[in-house]
Amino acid sequence: MVRALNSRSGGLGSSPGRGTALYLSIGIIFRSRFYLSTPSLCMLYNAMILPYLNYCNLVRESTYKTNLQRILILQKRVIRMVNKSYYNAHTDPVTD
Repeated sequence: MVRALNSRSGGLGSSPGRGTALYLSIGIIFRSRFYLSTPSLCMLYNAMILPYLNYCNLVRESTYKTNLQRILILQKRVIRMVNKSYYNAHTDPVTD
C-alpha cells in the first residue's frame, strides 16, 4: 500500500482529481475511521499526512494565502476524522 502511494505523482499543488498521495492518504483515513481507534488514526495521520504538510515548509510560506488556505482546510478535515468529530466541529481545542 505504501509503495502504491509513493508511486503516484503529484503533491500538494496538484488538483484533487489527479489522485495525489495526500488525497489518497486522506481517503484511507476516512474509510478506516470506523474500524480503528483514535490513537491508531492519530498514528496514521502522523505517518501518512504530516510528512506531506511538513515537506518544503519554507517553499509554501512564500506562496499565496489561497494556496495555504487549501492546505489548512485539508488538515482540519483530517483532524476531524481522527477525532471522530462532526464535519463542522471546531478544531481549535485539538490544535492548541
